[in-house]
Amino acid sequence: MSGEDDLKNHFSNEDFGKHVSGAGSVERVELSRWQRIKDSFKEADLSGIDTTNMTDVEKAAIATANSPLQRSLKGRHLQMIAIGGSIGTGLFVGSGKVLAVGGPA
Repeated sequence: MSGEDDLKNHFSNEDFGKHVSGAGSVERVELSRWQRIKDSFKEADLSGIDTTNMTDVEKAAIATANSPLQRSLKGRHLQMIAIGGSIGTGLFVGSGKVLAVGGPA
């Protein structure tokens, strides 16, 4: 396997951009991390979908379904989010009770 094949297997198509050289040939150029971050904030391309009779909620649902985001949360990540939410809720309710009992300063 050549070095170019290794790069093709290592990077996805989103990691590369197209560059047109002076001779008119198109070559693939690796995008910088900053460029990939910047491109991730672009709106989803809905040009192939007729959105004239859709509500904003329907358009958002289609854009979300067609987004190229990776869904890579594992069970342990969800458990940590749930534990953090429980702790945060407890602190919020506890401080509210203390403020209610203590009254204004």
